[in-house]
Amino acid sequence: MQRSAPTIKNKNFSTSNIKIDRYIDFNTIMFVLMGFLLSRSILIGAVAPLGVAFFICIAKIDKYRIPVFLSALMGIILSFNNTVYMIKYAVCLMIFMIISKKLKEINSTSRMALIGTAIVLPISIGQALLSNRTVYDFFMCGVESIIVFVAIYTFSFGVNLINNSNSRISIKTEETISISLLMVFSIMGIGNIALFGISVRAVLSTMLILVAAIVGGETMGATSGVIVGIAFLINNVASSIYMGIYAFAGLVGGAFNKINKYVCILGYILSWVIIYAYTSGIDSNIMELRDILLASLIVILLPNKFFEKVEKIIKSNVASNEVVYDYITRTKNVTNNRLVSIYKTYDELANTFDRIREKDKILDQRDIASVIDMIHNDECKGCGMKRMCWESRFQHTYSMIYNILEILEEKGQVTINDLPEDFKKECLRAEPIVKISNYYYKMFVLDYNWNVKFSESRKLIADQIRSISKSIEGMSKDFENSVILDLEKEKNIYDELQRHNIDANKVNYMTSGEDDFEITIENRVCSSGSMCDEAILDVVSNFTGETLSMQKMGCSCLGEKCSVKFTKAQKYKAITNVSSMSRDGHILCGDNYTYMDINDGK
Repeated sequence: MQRSAPTIKNKNFSTSNIKIDRYIDFNTIMFVLMGFLLSRSILIGAVAPLGVAFFICIAKIDKYRIPVFLSALMGIILSFNNTVYMIKYAVCLMIFMIISKKLKEINSTSRMALIGTAIVLPISIGQALLSNRTVYDFFMCGVESIIVFVAIYTFSFGVNLINNSNSRISIKTEETISISLLMVFSIMGIGNIALFGISVRAVLSTMLILVAAIVGGETMGATSGVIVGIAFLINNVASSIYMGIYAFAGLVGGAFNKINKYVCILGYILSWVIIYAYTSGIDSNIMELRDILLASLIVILLPNKFFEKVEKIIKSNVASNEVVYDYITRTKNVTNNRLVSIYKTYDELANTFDRIREKDKILDQRDIASVIDMIHNDECKGCGMKRMCWESRFQHTYSMIYNILEILEEKGQVTINDLPEDFKKECLRAEPIVKISNYYYKMFVLDYNWNVKFSESRKLIADQIRSISKSIEGMSKDFENSVILDLEKEKNIYDELQRHNIDANKVNYMTSGEDDFEITIENRVCSSGSMCDEAILDVVSNFTGETLSMQKMGCSCLGEKCSVKFTKAQKYKAITNVSSMSRDGHILCGDNYTYMDINDGK
């Protein structure tokens, strides 16, 4: 015992070693809350299958399956619904938990919804058979199964969006609607909780519409308003007139989202008050206006980081879309690496052409040895003096022929008179050797001339390849200098052109460095056959606040499209003139020149 005591003492337990974020993150908390609140959301009578439908969508994700199962089961228990219905939904939840591994293998959303409906429907029919057995009960079984199918199919889009929000570039319309439905029916699951007479459900619903209108504009504002109104109608919270009031207020508020959030909120409040006063009278329920004002105050106090977070999730603002810019950066880096590899390859190829060995003269030592060997084989092999010349006096004979070849290389051609006297006396075939030596020398001269031409061609090719390499290297350096497409400015320029009744098919805004930029606008050919380039130049210049230079590629060269490119205008201009004179006093001159714009605005 004494030995174990210090051992236990030394093993300190630190809570800092437990990484809670490994098990609990933002998505886990969101899914758990949704599972709990959706299980509490009662739609018609005692029908509340939304929690079960939501769990079926989550069952395919191992990380969230158990937490959402526990939260949904807790929500069913704390919904204080009819006991029979609570038992039914708890049984359904356990069945789906048991078969969750099988559900994970299903990729089709429609098939998943059909399986969920096929399991819930028999259990609901069994419940109806054991209860009152009325036509209404069996009718509600069909309604409940339809709700389960629609809920599974719809919620799956929102679940996939939240789970993969970091890797999404944009979202679809059905995903936006799914997120809105999940949020609204989760809010409905709060129930009739009130703090100091203020309805938590009404405040959160209004906050949802305002945030959607501020972030997504009139489309998302009106959509959220319709969904909130439908949810209120289904839960018997308000009459059908509220669906129109919330939708109209969200539409008007979202129309002002480009100004700022304060004007957006003011537009929502005024439009809500006007429509509500017109339909129900302003004094009919002043407490609802109090709830809206409180929700508006909370939205005003929300920090900008909250709205930026929402924008990143729904990808409604390209300026806040880090995934888009990350994709552009990664694409740029990959392209830059490929360009670096290509220009290095071309540079090495050019160096290889330069390193090819060239002959300094027509006959080098190796060529002389070859010529002597060929002379021996052609003339000396059948000579009677062969043994005397090439065996007894090899060194002497080799030296004399070597001297003949030196004379030949010096004069370009050798005759019998150019031969040394010793050679004439000793060699029986002096004249044939002179002939064959001239022949082989001419052959080597021809080979040397062609080698020189090939060498010049190789050098020319090497220079051209090196020029290509330098051009590619320049492109690579341009990519390295933070060349990037500014998506937000593209959108703003497009909106500015639309405001001036100029329809542009495509707008590209590319920045290079801190001050340089290039704007390219594509449009369809005008009825007059030319692009309204001057009008576009005025609009774009006013937008950028810079004096721009225009480079136009007109309709004739692009068919149905025309394109115009804008760059910063040069501060200094050079006036150039051309002088020409015809040869021999003729009137016509064949010299040509042209003025043209190049890429950097010159």
